[in-house]
Amino acid sequence: MTSFGLVWVLLCISTFFLPKKYLAGLLIFSCVFQTAGVLQFGGKSLSPLFVTECFCVLRLTPIIFQKKKIRINTILKYLGVFVLIAVITTIFLPLIFENKVRVYSTDMGIDTNYFMGGVPLRLSFSSVIQIVFLSLHYLVLLLLFTARGKLGDKIFYTKSFIFSIVFVVFIGLWEFVSKFYNLIYFPKSFFITDIRSLDQQTALGGLMRLNATFLEPSFAGAFLAASFWAVYVSKFRFSKLLSVFILIALVFNLSGTGIVSFIFGAVIYILTNNMKKIFWIIPVVIVGYLGLVYSGYFDIIMLLITSKGDSHSGGVRLGAVLFSWELFVNTYMLGVGLGNHRGASFILNILTTTGLIGAILFGLFYLRLMKYLYKKNNDKASSLFIFYFALVLMFAQIIAIPDLSFSPFWMWIFYMFLTIQLTSKEEVSVLG
Repeated sequence: MTSFGLVWVLLCISTFFLPKKYLAGLLIFSCVFQTAGVLQFGGKSLSPLFVTECFCVLRLTPIIFQKKKIRINTILKYLGVFVLIAVITTIFLPLIFENKVRVYSTDMGIDTNYFMGGVPLRLSFSSVIQIVFLSLHYLVLLLLFTARGKLGDKIFYTKSFIFSIVFVVFIGLWEFVSKFYNLIYFPKSFFITDIRSLDQQTALGGLMRLNATFLEPSFAGAFLAASFWAVYVSKFRFSKLLSVFILIALVFNLSGTGIVSFIFGAVIYILTNNMKKIFWIIPVVIVGYLGLVYSGYFDIIMLLITSKGDSHSGGVRLGAVLFSWELFVNTYMLGVGLGNHRGASFILNILTTTGLIGAILFGLFYLRLMKYLYKKNNDKASSLFIFYFALVLMFAQIIAIPDLSFSPFWMWIFYMFLTIQLTSKEEVSVLG
């Protein structure tokens, strides 16, 4: 067990015996730790999210026996069928297409996969891990939905979500100042327990960029961009001040993914708000722009963004997209199973791993969530808060983060099931 793991297990045990909302709040918080492992074995590590979900299952399962029923709605039905399809494709399709198609290995970077032309498809241990994680996510959502009413109020979970954002910004700035100026000690070995994480953070200039608690700068940038717009549109105290610190962290992150996602959020904000609200963001943009220009960071940011489309980087990404599409076609739109291929785009990754049927089911699940949030965001602050986070984060995943296992994606879904009222006669059925 790692030093971080010891602390985390103690937190899980402590909250296990407190009111249920504290363990549920810890579940949200666990989603921001991508580089820290609780247990390590065979070069792999158990994430804080996985461990916390296990504690949640143990804590919340007795509620099912007390109520003698499981509550499920249309959103969970779509996700449940998607999980079933994902499990079936992951188990059987590698056996059908073994050595007949080539895939991008999840154990290698996109550049290495591109120059090798991929590797032959085989059922891998990472596939088993992926279906276990996905099934566990679904089980936890079922338990959260069934236990509604016994998990506290949404104000507590909103504070938990915001605390998680503050924590990432604090750790990120601490880490950046420490390695850039070498003035303040940062306990890197405590927060980064995965050797693979250290390799990722030192590659492509990542050593001198803000990574916070994430595997690489683009992951941190996606989270920060989504967090900025979620916090900026919210109405809680000090939201605008926190937005400034998130923006500073995003600048030091120097991630093209983060910057482009931030711009996407700005476009959505402009399109969905009146000019009076937009007016107040103009001075912030001007001051920020001048600060970037005179500090020299503007040129660096533009270089990072444009480098995504240069002859080498752009060719690799385009090659990954074309490779994924060809793989999708060659498998007769059935896919190759979770954990067997990792391309460059979230949408294509869903298509190539779970097939056309799986992608449609996942799309229905996601669109149902967003439709509900969009309908409610005019009169519910928590819906508006999470709507922006979910939308900007998904945009970032589409352009650069193909992983369904990306923990911030599940972070906002957990939050939604804990805070948003999903009970209507049209949406809810009771199984018992």
